[in-house]
Amino acid sequence: MAIATYGAQAHGGKIVSLDDQAVVKDLAALDGTGGNAYAPFMLSGILSPGEVGGYAKLRRLILRVPHDGAVTVRVTPWRDGLDTGQTIERVLGSTDNPTVVAPQDVTGSVFQEKVELSAFDGPASVGAGEIAMIPRRSVR
Repeated sequence: MAIATYGAQAHGGKIVSLDDQAVVKDLAALDGTGGNAYAPFMLSGILSPGEVGGYAKLRRLILRVPHDGAVTVRVTPWRDGLDTGQTIERVLGSTDNPTVVAPQDVTGSVFQEKVELSAFDGPASVGAGEIAMIPRRSVR
């Protein structure tokens, strides 16, 4: 059972349900009209090949994106704290498989993954994920 979460508008005095899965726009009216589409994103924790000072090649992210409607998923690998700009975009229809495979080819010491959801017209979430990383030698 979900725990209800609410917030209040600072300038309007409205109480807003923050966990209403039917809401796909920010500041929409109760009947769903108006408002602004938004693109939530998450930046993963640091993924490391395990060796201090070592480096690796990030090869793939496999991610479940459960969704009840259409959704666009953008995956961008980060290398050593910086955005690589190598964005992979997948557009999922309401009946598409929720598994997103994002091939990557990034070499670095530590990695992160930025996952952004946009253009959704129903509930969508980011589920379990798996990465493939190939460790490289740190010394000869």
